[in-house]
Amino acid sequence: MKFNNRNGSYDVMLHSYFQSEGDTIVTIDDILTENQIPAQLRLGPQAMPQGSFNIIPSAEFLRLKHVHTAATKAIASLTESDSQFVYSVEMPDLNRIITYTTSNQFPYTVMEWTDSYEDGGTMMETTATLKKTIQSAYWSKNSNADEYLRKELGL
Repeated sequence: MKFNNRNGSYDVMLHSYFQSEGDTIVTIDDILTENQIPAQLRLGPQAMPQGSFNIIPSAEFLRLKHVHTAATKAIASLTESDSQFVYSVEMPDLNRIITYTTSNQFPYTVMEWTDSYEDGGTMMETTATLKKTIQSAYWSKNSNADEYLRKELGL
């Protein structure tokens, strides 16, 4: 699946070995994509859309659930406490909620992420929590000698 942003819309190309999906091309208006949320949150949670709007679900979700590629209704909210922001996006038509918890100061580090959705009548939930960070020139850490960094990060 590939998204190309061109002239105010996304050209989405899908190649699938599932016969019912085949090879398809879809055009969707240039709106917020779920895949943009973590990066945009890091710039400033207060600028995130709230209330009702349309969103393009993540490519990962669309492929996992074999959902037709299209915009869907979203209802988002942002709450703030002394130490964090919580940005939550509900997609009622997909019976899905994604929630991001960030620190409350720039660069608004994503501390936790949760994805809840229905699968076969059962609610499924995935949660990812930041354990540790290392600030280094990561692009130079690509040899076997750098494997110790994975242990340091708890991976």
